[in-house]
Amino acid sequence: SRATKHIKRSQACLMKARPECSEMVLQELSLTTDLMLTACKIGRSLVAAGMNPNSNMGLAVINLGVCNLPPTFRTDIANKLLALIEQYKGAWLQRHLPAGLQNSLLVLTSALRRFVPEDPS
Repeated sequence: SRATKHIKRSQACLMKARPECSEMVLQELSLTTDLMLTACKIGRSLVAAGMNPNSNMGLAVINLGVCNLPPTFRTDIANKLLALIEQYKGAWLQRHLPAGLQNSLLVLTSALRRFVPEDPS
């Protein structure tokens, strides 16, 4: 997608630029671009899953929800989110008080719960 290409291009330019900022800032920028790329991947999959085969009738795309994405994709995204959450925790604790970490993680942990395959029991 165009968004993914722009993000990757920006990421490459940033790495080539050798900015004069701390390693911590570079880690935060890298985490941010990884989060954006993961969001793009999720969005593309939702669009592909919700594509209307008769796009001339009704909506071109409907939102079928994350639970209708292939289980392997959901597991891959859940694993990616787990890794990103760990990176986020490290970045958070370098700049902020530990007390605010759990509230700060709510969006990511909520997203993770949606991608973890449901227990059949």
